[in-house]
Amino acid sequence: MTCGIYGMKHKSTLKWYVGASKNIERRIKVHVHDFLTWPDGCKFSRDIKIYGLEIESYILEECRPEEFHQKEKEWVRAFNSKNDGYNQQDGGGHHRDWGRHG
Repeated sequence: MTCGIYGMKHKSTLKWYVGASKNIERRIKVHVHDFLTWPDGCKFSRDIKIYGLEIESYILEECRPEEFHQKEKEWVRAFNSKNDGYNQQDGGGHHRDWGRHG
């Protein structure tokens, strides 16, 4: 179980999604399920349906939960994943599901 910041990159589009979790391995599994079942309004889900489930997952940085907000913002900026990727927010402070999915 790894706590910190993770990234998911679609191999065909080369676009990134960046997130934070107390249990990165479990969170990535939940994302894959969600992306396969969400409606096409989600950019990542839409691209998976078009190009296939070609995702590479990475642990970008291990950190404590109290560091999530700042670290996630830094990685979203580094990959430009809000403007040219799959993040819908700038990162940090939007973790409404930490209790459910870690």
